[in-house]
Amino acid sequence: MPDDIRERILAVQEKSGFVPNVLIVLAHRPDEFRAFFAYHDALMDKPGNLSKAEREMNGRCSCRLENVR
Repeated sequence: MPDDIRERILAVQEKSGFVPNVLIVLAHRPDEFRAFFAYHDALMDKPGNLSKAEREMNGRCSCRLENVR
């Protein structure tokens, strides 16, 4: 596993206490893993009126509406 992907997974695990299965699967496809996090970072780190917590909540609610778990 490339070092940058390993570091990102460890950071997620440290923050949330677990590693979501989607990250483990994506780790086998480094280009897709990096694209996923580039998109995530573009949404979460851009300036705007919503706090980071509000952006995360919006993402969770959107996933629930789409029945994504």
